[in-house]
Amino acid sequence: MLDNAASPDQVRPLLPGSPTCVVVVTSRNQLSGLVARDGAHRLTLDVLPPEDAVTLLRCAIGPDRVDTEPEAAAEVARHCDCLPLALRIAAERAAARSHLKLTDLAEELAVEHDRLDVLTADDDEATEVRTVFSWSYRTLAPEAARVFRLLGLHPGPDFGVSSAALTGNTVASVRRQLTALTSAHLLTETGRDRYQFHDLLRAYATERAALDESPDNCANATHRVLAWYLHTAHAALYALYPQHPEIPLDPLTVTCQPLTFTHRDQALQWFDTEHANLMAAIRLATDTGQYTIAWQLPNAMDTFLNLRYHWADRITVHQLSLAIAAHTHDQLGESWALSHLGETYSWLGRPEEAFPLALRQLAIAQETGDRWDEGNSINLLGHVSLRLRRLDEANDYFQRALACYQQVNHRRNEAMALVNLADVARQQQRFEWAVAYAQDGLAIYREINDRGQEGWSLEVLGLAYFDLRRFNEAATHFRKALATFRELSHSHKTAQNLHYLGEALQATDQLVEARESWLEALSIFDELGAPEAAQVRACLETLDAHNSDQHR
Repeated sequence: MLDNAASPDQVRPLLPGSPTCVVVVTSRNQLSGLVARDGAHRLTLDVLPPEDAVTLLRCAIGPDRVDTEPEAAAEVARHCDCLPLALRIAAERAAARSHLKLTDLAEELAVEHDRLDVLTADDDEATEVRTVFSWSYRTLAPEAARVFRLLGLHPGPDFGVSSAALTGNTVASVRRQLTALTSAHLLTETGRDRYQFHDLLRAYATERAALDESPDNCANATHRVLAWYLHTAHAALYALYPQHPEIPLDPLTVTCQPLTFTHRDQALQWFDTEHANLMAAIRLATDTGQYTIAWQLPNAMDTFLNLRYHWADRITVHQLSLAIAAHTHDQLGESWALSHLGETYSWLGRPEEAFPLALRQLAIAQETGDRWDEGNSINLLGHVSLRLRRLDEANDYFQRALACYQQVNHRRNEAMALVNLADVARQQQRFEWAVAYAQDGLAIYREINDRGQEGWSLEVLGLAYFDLRRFNEAATHFRKALATFRELSHSHKTAQNLHYLGEALQATDQLVEARESWLEALSIFDELGAPEAAQVRACLETLDAHNSDQHR
């Protein structure tokens, strides 16, 4: 048994010459030379599964204490990253202090920057988690060590090769260092070009950055990664929403090389992958006083948050950006935050919270003379009025918003105002007007190739035809909207149009098809946890009751 080998050369002279003898070598490195030259079989050990980690705690602490606080035990295991050494140190700490509740230990471990201190064996430095990590860190080449500690400053749970923005290296260079760190088991490769730390290693890397880098180097690295996320999110935004007004970003530095996107799906996939990192980047920008990035990044990712119905995140980031913009007297940032917050509150059925925000945005837009922003605030007032069933007021607001958008020639929002007018006209029972407005909006969306908004206008047009009792035409438009939203992987809108399609099919006595449409809608709504599931369930119950009556 050869434990903690540093390199193949250290092991090779000790290998047995007899085929009847086996040697087991443990190492924090991959020892690829032993595999290639000496026929070794590599077995990579991961951390313990969560249930085994808790079992280890039960054995070390005693089953009574662990079984009394099972949730706290699981939390302790999680904070220890399910690493056996960390678990044993935590267990020894609990066993030596019988009065210590596991809940208290979990709370101590929850503070990330104190976690390595908590996981310190009192009388044996060699078994301290920090010391064990240092053995691997000290064997790294200087550049790999530098990349390791700077990656500890990355804001999110994982990162890609493009984290070169943080280290200031080229992508080719950082790829080599990431390979070295993975070989040393200081990083885990989670997918193609995606990496993550275990939490304890992240804490150690952050600690090394504080010890081995100057404060200026750490601050510059943090700024580089935040700027990279901002500029990449900005590029992705325009792949999703080409008509969005420019966000006034600071110029790129030579070391910041953001990604570019050639099509919408590519941008949406990047946002999905980086969602948690972007949220963390916004918090980091705020905490480090990089206030311009802190209000601009929420706006760069807002279209994504809206498309994916991430309402809670949308509220969180725009409340933050609103406070920052107001604090720094940035009227553009304040106005956009008010707009996004108000829109979210309106869609969530909280018009009383949206209304004052829209009025504040309108005052800023009129003060700055920004007609596009003025149109947005008036459009929001229209939405609020529509939610409150003040239909005449809503119609007036949407007409005024339409005039603003036409004046600045913003075709996308012009179409949006037209479809909003169609929605109002439909609820006012001016169904022919609703069809005309929706058709005008649809024509513009097709002209500018905005597929998502095209689907929405087809949906509104279908609803208008349904109200006119032209059920076959309604079904045709719901099917077209449905095809669009399926193409865009827009689950909520897909389910919504399946619901509407079922109603149109029921109206033409196509009851089997209606049931199929509603069942699919219900499945999606249930998966999303959407409140519309109750409406669809009621439709199915009514249909089943009707069928039951017919068979009596």
